[in-house]
Amino acid sequence: MSSPTSLKPSTLIGLLIVLILLIFLGVSTALGVDSALSLISVVFPTALSVIPAMQALKPPDTRHRRNWSIMFIVVGLIGSSVVYWQQQRAARQAADERVQLRSQLERVQFPIEDVLVTFRVNIPLDDPILQGYRERLDKCVEEIIKSQQARCGAVQSSVNINQASPIDSIYIAPGAELYPNPNRGEYLAYNLINYTRLEFFLFKPVREINAFTQIEKADSSFKVTRVVDSPENSGPNNVALHYEISTRTLYLFGFRIPVATVDWKTNGRVTSIPDLSGSTVVIRPMFSIPLFNMEGGRNENSEILTRAAARVTLQSVTLNMARGNEFTLPVDKFKIIRDARGYPIYSIDWPFMWRPTFEVTQKLTPHRPLRSGSCIQG
Repeated sequence: MSSPTSLKPSTLIGLLIVLILLIFLGVSTALGVDSALSLISVVFPTALSVIPAMQALKPPDTRHRRNWSIMFIVVGLIGSSVVYWQQQRAARQAADERVQLRSQLERVQFPIEDVLVTFRVNIPLDDPILQGYRERLDKCVEEIIKSQQARCGAVQSSVNINQASPIDSIYIAPGAELYPNPNRGEYLAYNLINYTRLEFFLFKPVREINAFTQIEKADSSFKVTRVVDSPENSGPNNVALHYEISTRTLYLFGFRIPVATVDWKTNGRVTSIPDLSGSTVVIRPMFSIPLFNMEGGRNENSEILTRAAARVTLQSVTLNMARGNEFTLPVDKFKIIRDARGYPIYSIDWPFMWRPTFEVTQKLTPHRPLRSGSCIQG
């Protein structure tokens, strides 16, 4: 008769099943069901091998049989755990390599290039330096309202289906009669509007932008320089003044202004659309205000222009890059600080999340954006 303390094969199998179930529950809670199943697939065969091993060795007494059973179980579990850990590490390494490869492919496929900037900047029409131009603008706008026809070289900004609808806004292209003209005594207005530019700075990882931040040391930067004065940008299709009649508000409007290659600088950290996730974007409006006049003396109007320029505000900005991927930044969520001259500096953490869904594409349609990945606003 066997001893009450002996382990029968059926009892041993029951204990193994209970042990395996406990391992399954613990691993599934910590790592998930898939990981638990992978571990059981390794542990279970090893644990079952205890039975035939015990039958083959046939320990002489019950005490030895119990010790040998425990030893086989412990050794089997340790060996199974090592095999499982090695398999999981190899799987993680393979997954990391796939992610890195996919990331590199997406960085190559979606570079920050062919950047086009669309923006709208509010011009402080009530500023004293714009008084002369404002009076001429108001006079012409009154003629437009009365006649409901464009006047003074302005262009109606929208085509109304209902011809009885009043003109709501107009565009004024550089060189048009209604555009600020230094020969009409509107030199200050012309300088303020004609030499506004935008500078963009990209930092990664995200950072808090304050008055002490050296934004010139950004990881990448580009600028839209002298947008009106540049020959390639002078025309109603690129830059113009936009005047809203109902609100009496004047904007400088730039449409898809190209960023020149010489105006793009980077240290290699932010060079693609996927790189923008986890970055901070800084936008700084700048103004070309001469400190000296034509005779070499100090420009008495520089301080007046600087005060007026500090009142210019960014109303909207859209970036188009990498074969048509377009991002409209939420200006209302920008943080605003001011530099020593009072100029506003806008900053925001990139509000779009890159979702990589890379697929190898054999053919690219020249005029259609390739969107193997997608960006959603976070």
